[in-house]
Amino acid sequence: MRDVTIRKMLVVWGVGVALLFGGATLRDAVAQASDAATFTGSYSLKSAEGVTPLTLKQDKDGKVTGTLTEKDLTLRLDGEVDKGRVIGIALHVESNKQLYFIASPQAGQLVLDLIGAGADGKIDLKNKTTLLFTPDAKPGDAKPAKPNPPSKTDAKKPSSDRVYRHPLGFTFEHPVGWKVEKAEFLKVLLVPKDKDENEAIVVSSDPLSVPGTARADDPRWAQRLETEVAEIFPSLKRVGRVETVQTGCGTGAVMVWEGATPDGIRAQLRLYTVIEKGEMHTLFAIGPKDRIESRDKPLREVFASFAPDKSANSAKRDDTPLAKEWKQRLNGMKVTYLSSDGSDAGGYTARWDLYLNADGSFTYRDSSTVSADVGGVSGFSGGRSSSAGKWRILTGGSQAFLELRFDDGRTRRSMLSLEGGKTYVDGDRVFVTKP
Repeated sequence: MRDVTIRKMLVVWGVGVALLFGGATLRDAVAQASDAATFTGSYSLKSAEGVTPLTLKQDKDGKVTGTLTEKDLTLRLDGEVDKGRVIGIALHVESNKQLYFIASPQAGQLVLDLIGAGADGKIDLKNKTTLLFTPDAKPGDAKPAKPNPPSKTDAKKPSSDRVYRHPLGFTFEHPVGWKVEKAEFLKVLLVPKDKDENEAIVVSSDPLSVPGTARADDPRWAQRLETEVAEIFPSLKRVGRVETVQTGCGTGAVMVWEGATPDGIRAQLRLYTVIEKGEMHTLFAIGPKDRIESRDKPLREVFASFAPDKSANSAKRDDTPLAKEWKQRLNGMKVTYLSSDGSDAGGYTARWDLYLNADGSFTYRDSSTVSADVGGVSGFSGGRSSSAGKWRILTGGSQAFLELRFDDGRTRRSMLSLEGGKTYVDGDRVFVTKP
């Protein structure tokens, strides 16, 4: 349910990931996919003056420590993983002075931003030094990855055990050995055994935002996708034709984009999409070109298995007792999410407020701040945004979810749950109060 904040930014292939499918963004799902990768490892920055080594170690709780050494300079890093980045404090050992740092993956490399004091003596988040580190080679890295053969146990496992029932009313079958992980906004992440840290595979379902479009291979829909990809991924160009594929939900379409990142890495984006009863079910894959190309066969099999969920409880309805119960609970209320982390040296906060008006309209506001106070030198940065639209409660079986239709055309759906009298949106604790 969280929208974009400074903590949610993620850069993939040198550009911000904000690709809209039917108006719903995959930005957060891709960010969550990146969280699965660990920052543990050794990295190097090569220059005319030599090699600068960086070592990082991430524990099971997402805490990251590390050391950067360059001649007579040593920085000790202490931070925490949050939505694909590490945010923390860097201690200059020789002078005992502290800096603020942000480390984020980008196109197979690690971008390290070191932020120091400006001319006024205060921490200036715009006054930063950016260093680009390359992961050191590991034994076997140069060899092509060999897929693990299915075990006898897996081979005997009924395919029904690999069928995932999406709460929005469709099913799909995932390959043997692949994991399915739930993400925000009712997105689903597919995780192969040999997942590359720079790839993301996401399944989503969103209301169709192009009126009159009945099939995914409709030229109007293809043009819409091509325009959006060009805006968000200017370095990627569509290749080949729009290919039609039969799925259990009807005729789908496959589109491919390719290009080079600013660092010269070849990237590929594959989009498999089908329209069923006004909903667009999508399988999205992005990553290194050779890796994504090698996934085409299993991805096509997953896509072909897309089918309407014919179980009695799969229909999306807003008139069920469960939907009415949640509407009564949230109608005319303010829903608030709060998150913060930090220490005496600084930290961050994030908040969003969702006003669910009794007339079916809503107002959404979010804000974020990043602050630092090290050695008597302090600084602050923040941002705010707001939007509006219409809201309703839908249910699929025993699952209720909140649907927000923004005035700008976006649609977002989030899972609702109650535990011990506490309310959760997409697994995050929220507070429901009177405005």
